Amino acid sequence: MGYVFAVSAALLWGLAAIPVKLARAPGRLGIMVSMLVATVLLGGVLVVTGQMHIPEALPCDWVLILLVGILRFGVGVGFYFAAVQHAGVTTAAPILSLASIFVVLGGALFGMIELTWLLLVAAGLASVGGLVLGVGLKSDKTITNRRQLRRGVAYALVACVLISVGHLMIANVDDSLPKGLVTWFALLLGSVGYFAVLCVSGQVGRLKSISLREVVVYGCHGLLSFAGAYWLFLEALSILKVGRTQVIICSWPAVAAFIGVVVFREGMNKVKLTGIALMIGGAVLAVLAREVT
Repeated sequence: MGYVFAVSAALLWGLAAIPVKLARAPGRLGIMVSMLVATVLLGGVLVVTGQMHIPEALPCDWVLILLVGILRFGVGVGFYFAAVQHAGVTTAAPILSLASIFVVLGGALFGMIELTWLLLVAAGLASVGGLVLGVGLKSDKTITNRRQLRRGVAYALVACVLISVGHLMIANVDDSLPKGLVTWFALLLGSVGYFAVLCVSGQVGRLKSISLREVVVYGCHGLLSFAGAYWLFLEALSILKVGRTQVIICSWPAVAAFIGVVVFREGMNKVKLTGIALMIGGAVLAVLAREVT
């Protein structure tokens, strides 16, 4: 079941590229809407299904959940939104595949996993595949402003680092805690923390300018990415552990790239197809890899 959870999470994260691309409001504001909608609706699901309660977690677990909520959900995805709006889905999404090598090496460095050659090769394929997919953008005629492209790449790299750190943090939270509740509390605490950031930066007043259309678009992103995919990611994490899970879910840029081509006509070529094949190959090797925690 761990593989099913991981692959399903990758598919949902790929589909989340649609509302990201359709969004018009600045990502730093829309991410607040996305988090709030996901928090409210996921909380409703937990209440209706009788799963809502305060789990008995250690203080260190609460600190990790808070940091993940702010760094991974709020700031990290905010940078990703900005990257997509500046450089397109077929640029921003592949760069996030570098999280495979970041998480695998980071997990080994901090003693969270025993690094094997097969797992390292799998992470390398997934990361290189993402870079190859991004290189394929050079022949994409939909982006002509190279300064805007470079800025988008920089935003995507920052997002990749923050998301990788968030995944390593959440992997250290007590495995016995219900994954739906962990997701909801991370969203809740992250929403509060990110709202505080907007207040300090003087941006909170601009939330009033977001239209109903943007609320719906960003809300869809919240349901697909924050509530759905992340819950599935945590379920996979508890079974496969952080290394293999990360490599498998990093195949989601392949889904996002196809969406960019089919829905947004962003362009496809042999180089991009090679990158997608490498990412899928990395995911297959991750399934075969033996990971000891």
